[in-house]
Amino acid sequence: MQNLPPLFLFFIKKIGVMFKIFMFLMVCISSSLAFADVEKDTVFSSDGMHSLHYECADFKCDFWVKDNHATEVKLLSKIKARYPAISWLNPSLAQIILSCGSDCNIKYYYHVKNGLSIPLQQVLAIEANKQCVLLATENGLSLENIYSRKVRLKIPYTDPSMKFDQSRAVMYVGMEATFDHKGGLILNYTDENSHSRHKYYKNVCI
Repeated sequence: MQNLPPLFLFFIKKIGVMFKIFMFLMVCISSSLAFADVEKDTVFSSDGMHSLHYECADFKCDFWVKDNHATEVKLLSKIKARYPAISWLNPSLAQIILSCGSDCNIKYYYHVKNGLSIPLQQVLAIEANKQCVLLATENGLSLENIYSRKVRLKIPYTDPSMKFDQSRAVMYVGMEATFDHKGGLILNYTDENSHSRHKYYKNVCI
């Protein structure tokens, strides 16, 4: 190295410095991208006995639950999802919401005794204590139990007494449904004549 021309040595040193700077910048950029791609959340049940978790990287998400003894149960692994949402509906029942496009969602439920449900699409209402859901299916509304899938009530979109607006591209858009404390279903919607309709179904969720 001592016999090399000074100008050549100068360029070698410059290249070495530039290479170190380049590598440093690449590490910083890679770290920032990796950090930006990771999304996570933790939600505790109201009694503090359980916690629901998720962690996503590149929109592939893992979901798991822990109890107060730190026992971990894996719920879903590497499932494709964008911006999921998790919550506890009561101390025993948790909800995972995944988007499947405009006006579309998929929900999983986790019960501390019954475990993870199958994926349910288009849940319009849920009675968490009795584990009932009102689903908007392709052919009509279906009220059933989350785990047994026993159907308590079916309302076809073609039911003449309901006068659903069948010209809608998506039938369930604009429908509002809730359960009361007695297990009754309250359904509000706009019919084919643009009139507001109110229906009550007594004791359907018991």
